[in-house]
Amino acid sequence: MVIDGLVKAKRAYYTRYNRIVDYELIMELHDSEEKWDISFMCKHLDISRAAYYKWLNSNPSKHQLEDEKILFQIQKISESNNSLFGAMNMY
Repeated sequence: MVIDGLVKAKRAYYTRYNRIVDYELIMELHDSEEKWDISFMCKHLDISRAAYYKWLNSNPSKHQLEDEKILFQIQKISESNNSLFGAMNMY
């Protein structure tokens, strides 16, 4: 997906989302039976090892926890009404 043409906020979201996917991939491959080398993966994914370890050892912020609760409620309401509400009503 090309993100250069997106609005700045969406570009930032996708960049952050893709980075988290990369971190999760590194963690999964390192924890697998093959025990991939973290330095090797970080180098080829263009991620600093420090950034990976910071992500690995971080705790979710208050804001992230609140967002997760809201997302859970939105999903719960959406499922109970077969997604009949539009975005404005959900908001």
